[in-house]
Amino acid sequence: MADQAWAVYVTKDNYPAILSEAGRKFDRDFLERWVAQEGEGWFVRDKLSPKLDCCLFSDLEFFQLYMFSNGDADALFRQVTKL
Repeated sequence: MADQAWAVYVTKDNYPAILSEAGRKFDRDFLERWVAQEGEGWFVRDKLSPKLDCCLFSDLEFFQLYMFSNGDADALFRQVTKL
């Protein structure tokens, strides 16, 4: 994933992958509280934009900032580009 941006849809099935990528930025309790408040959304790894790297976004926020680079809808991590 070097030098690119990737997004993962936030669902309970994807928590392990998200928490692995988030490192120490947040833990499972924070993720569960965020989902309870915001609903499902997107986790983004964006190494070119440190302020956005390892952040959680609602659907609305995500689609205002990013678009998918290709049609890899079945992939867990989907490549995105910033608008």
